[in-house]
Amino acid sequence: MKRGYRMDPEQHVQREIVRNGEAESPGASPLLGQRQTAWSLGGLLILSLTIMLALTGRLGYGDDAIVLRGTLPITLFLLAGVVYLVGSWLSLNRRLSRRQVLLLIVVAVGMRVAAVPMPLARGDDFERYLWDGAVTAAGINPYLYSPKAVAEGGVADPTLRSLAARSQGVLRNVNHAELRAIYPPVAQGLFAVAHLLTPFDTTGWRIVLALVDLLTVLLLVLLLRSAGLALGNLAIYLWNPLLVFETYARLHLDLAVVPFLLVAAWGLVRRRPLIAGAFLATAAGVKLWPAVLAPFLVGAFRDARRRLLAASTAFAGICLLMAIPFSSAFGGENSGVVVYGATWETPTGAFRLAQALGWLLVRQLDLSMQAGLIARTVAMGLLLVAAVWIGTRRADRSTEICTRMEIVVLLMLLLSPTVWPWYYVPAIPLAVIAPRASALIWTAILPLIYLANVMPPPHVLGALIHLPVWVLLGLEWARYRTAPAGPEGEPYA
Repeated sequence: MKRGYRMDPEQHVQREIVRNGEAESPGASPLLGQRQTAWSLGGLLILSLTIMLALTGRLGYGDDAIVLRGTLPITLFLLAGVVYLVGSWLSLNRRLSRRQVLLLIVVAVGMRVAAVPMPLARGDDFERYLWDGAVTAAGINPYLYSPKAVAEGGVADPTLRSLAARSQGVLRNVNHAELRAIYPPVAQGLFAVAHLLTPFDTTGWRIVLALVDLLTVLLLVLLLRSAGLALGNLAIYLWNPLLVFETYARLHLDLAVVPFLLVAAWGLVRRRPLIAGAFLATAAGVKLWPAVLAPFLVGAFRDARRRLLAASTAFAGICLLMAIPFSSAFGGENSGVVVYGATWETPTGAFRLAQALGWLLVRQLDLSMQAGLIARTVAMGLLLVAAVWIGTRRADRSTEICTRMEIVVLLMLLLSPTVWPWYYVPAIPLAVIAPRASALIWTAILPLIYLANVMPPPHVLGALIHLPVWVLLGLEWARYRTAPAGPEGEPYA
């Protein structure tokens, strides 16, 4: 291929099919013979493993840390992740027949239905969601009082006292009840909707998550079509066991970021500044981390100052509106945002290196600053530099946009002091549009963190979880640098 030649996405798909020895007549499904059988069996095996996991046990809380309840569940979980990786590879850019689309849907629905009846762990995050939703639905700022203060009668507000009396034990089980709410305003709005559906009951929250899940699927279908990619890629999202488990069994919030993020990516590709800026800010209103993707607004609109101004204004304006109630979350010893940002950690990889650097600087320079604060400053600085460098570069295709967003999200997780499996969920839908080994491998190995209390020292566990992703990112970067260039001299991702 000559440098500067840009291939149409559909041509790219056909080239990959031919390269894999699967040239075919127009309209025929490329899932033929053994590959078709392996793909179908892989989906059924993932479904079977999910059902077995639901029947044999759960991953839950114990001794104030997430631990494994039995060796069989984690074995099934890891095995499902491995089968998923093989199935994802078989699904890449594969057109599906009607029967295969039906199988895709049946396996996806079956996995989600199987995960619903799994026992919930007391004190898990969902009880914080239920309490915050009740407070928000009552018209009270959820950032003003900690659940502990309300439970102990330290708050005079009669509405909060009434909610505490009707909380059906939810208030008693809120984790870290001494801390005030940590989740941004859009998340609080979703919690409030769940409360209005079924007060102090997980059914309403499951309905909200299911609707978010359905909306995500519809958006992914639209993005796949606009990118000229085949529907087979959708299995990367629909059949992901970690995403299903963390969303439907443990009821974590993180999937709710995805629809806003996908619409923002669409706005970047279509050069719609108001949509891109507004939805990226709204994604940050679910969880704060999408704010690090703000440099992508510069990359998309740097050649059109008015559009850049419109995108920046939309982003900043919505962030400012959300800051009005959210500002109450900061300040004071019981600020959940401050405590989480300053002290919470899990066994991790690169962050431990930053901690070692912090300890060295404290000893050598006799600094009064804590080593943990130095480590967080270094990690955040590296992430922001990477986000600016990656995000401000011009990208015209949805695959390029999603690839670069994917890399920034992975770097954020790799550098973060706190990483749990549900934090990884928003990276999975991006991989549907831009499949990469580095973005998918965590499905199979990140659940190892549930062994934190029974595994070898934390640095060993951190290496097992983080090192493979760093290696794959390095290999992909090397391939990226040697790939044919696009029309602006940039290698294709």
